[in-house]
Amino acid sequence: MSKHSILIIDDERMTHMVLKALLEKEYNLMFAESAQDGINILAENPVNLVLLDIQMPELSGLELLESLMKDTVLKNVPVIIMTGFASDE
Repeated sequence: MSKHSILIIDDERMTHMVLKALLEKEYNLMFAESAQDGINILAENPVNLVLLDIQMPELSGLELLESLMKDTVLKNVPVIIMTGFASDE
């Protein structure tokens, strides 16, 4: 049985390292350091889940999510939003 694929889009290398250590045995992982890199990977690779940082330079995670929701194929890919931003809210 083949492993499910997860695309991790985050501009922090430490996040990539932590998620790789936690998930690489169970999933095929792909990494993008920017929203544009994520778009490029999604255009060429099927994924089962996207882990998306909400705060990134240039194109934010929310802007990327909005564009994914408009795409007829990619809108069905589950997305989990994550952030390292601490807030009382």
